[in-house]
Amino acid sequence: MFCIKGGSNEFYEYFPSTDSWAARASVPRCGSAGRSARCKKGAALVATDAGLVYAFKGGGCNEFWSYEILPDTWIQADDLPLGAGYRRVDRGADLTWNEGRIYALKGGCREFWRYDPEVRFGTAGTAVPVLLRQQPCSPRPTSGYLSEALRPQIRLSSGGSVDVVWPGGLSPRGNIEVRDILGRRQSCCLTWDGGRLRIAGLGSSGVYFLRADSDRPPVRITILR
Repeated sequence: MFCIKGGSNEFYEYFPSTDSWAARASVPRCGSAGRSARCKKGAALVATDAGLVYAFKGGGCNEFWSYEILPDTWIQADDLPLGAGYRRVDRGADLTWNEGRIYALKGGCREFWRYDPEVRFGTAGTAVPVLLRQQPCSPRPTSGYLSEALRPQIRLSSGGSVDVVWPGGLSPRGNIEVRDILGRRQSCCLTWDGGRLRIAGLGSSGVYFLRADSDRPPVRITILR
């Protein structure tokens, strides 16, 4: 298990069997462009089954780095492209590994990218955008769409919680859960107050989906703090 210490480029490995940490080579401050950057909001890590770790620095820096565990060495890979919206990696960014490829969210926008590493470590791979369908993500293909009159209102309260308000009598029933854009269930507190559902505990910026045991499409919640 690996982590980057926020506000610095310090990098550590954790050993659960001994409940201990070991310092590893820090993420380099300067990349090929000569810009010094610390790891800030939007920094992300992902480990692969090939013994490599990939990292974003975040904080508006599009540098993309790979780390080889045994020689304890960082090598800069291709920067994540700015894309048509000229967006940089920021809070809400994330990385995941699946079947030999890395998938990335930039944060602060809906851009979603796929990275195909080369076989030889340290060789720049190829980052390509993944097109997202514009219809709502739905647990059932026959769910359809909600008209404007039936869509719930999303409100961010002053205390940081999220309120979801449905039109009278249309709130969902049954088990309700919140998942992120990668499908991971979120540990948060859900409480009802009349027709209003209050969600507390979604600390980071990002895109989330509120799902219920019904035929309705999930409710999309976008948080930018």
